Amino acid sequence: MGVYNGEDLVGTAQLYLDESYVKDMKEVIGLQDRKVIELGGYLVLEKYRNQGIMKKLETLLIEEAKKLDCESIMITVHPENIASNKAVKFTGANLVKTAFLGEYLRNIYVLDLKK
Repeated sequence: MGVYNGEDLVGTAQLYLDESYVKDMKEVIGLQDRKVIELGGYLVLEKYRNQGIMKKLETLLIEEAKKLDCESIMITVHPENIASNKAVKFTGANLVKTAFLGEYLRNIYVLDLKK
């Protein structure tokens, strides 16, 4: 999903629907029995930051995940990426673990959609 200013793409975020994107993370945090998708691909161009663009994208994609009958959304962020960690917390997702996924250290957040 993208946000445009005229014809210019200024922000993006994605839902990764294929199970292969979350298989390893599900095992790390014990969610193998749930329908889980990943929210990722966050990017807002620097001059458009602090305008609520990422929050809007997150809100829209969470609604899409609910329509797909997803049980949980997983979001991973580098622990030192303060802005992205802050954006993830806006969703209500909980930090469940910090772990290496492959060679990359990540905070792993989970948003339970079936509350």
